[in-house]
Amino acid sequence: TLIGYSRIFSFVGIDGFLDVVDSYGREAGDRLLDKLADLIEAEIGTRLLFARTGPAELALACVGDDAANLVRGFAARLLTLAN
Repeated sequence: TLIGYSRIFSFVGIDGFLDVVDSYGREAGDRLLDKLADLIEAEIGTRLLFARTGPAELALACVGDDAANLVRGFAARLLTLAN
């Protein structure tokens, strides 16, 4: 049950992803997503759920008293990886 626990959802857009697919093809886009998934998996641990929700959109969900801090921390690390 989730009663009494904080629930946090966040959405992430992958800027430029569709340009990669348009320029280099779907296989290149799939490889890029695979690499991104590997990076994300290494960063998020077991308490965060990350899923692709659209062509260039991802969603992040977390449950627990420290959910907001976990999501904020992940977002900061993701921005660092992106830059």
